[in-house]
Amino acid sequence: MKKIIVLFAVLLIAVIVFIERSNNSAEGMNDLMLENIEALAGNEGSSSIHCMGNGCVVCPIGNVKVYMYFEAYSLK
Repeated sequence: MKKIIVLFAVLLIAVIVFIERSNNSAEGMNDLMLENIEALAGNEGSSSIHCMGNGCVVCPIGNVKVYMYFEAYSLK
């Protein structure tokens, strides 16, 4: 009797795991999510960063310490 209960519990857990994985993979990414990812990654390679002076702030270009840096943003 114990073996049947253990076998039933293992089978039940396997079915629950299978159903949960199939639900998660069916959701996928919709078009809005993909557009948001593309918008966030849009200008990663071509930014215009300007570093000025000597100070304690690390400039993203060359990792040198500068007084300040700024980056021009675009609303394309």
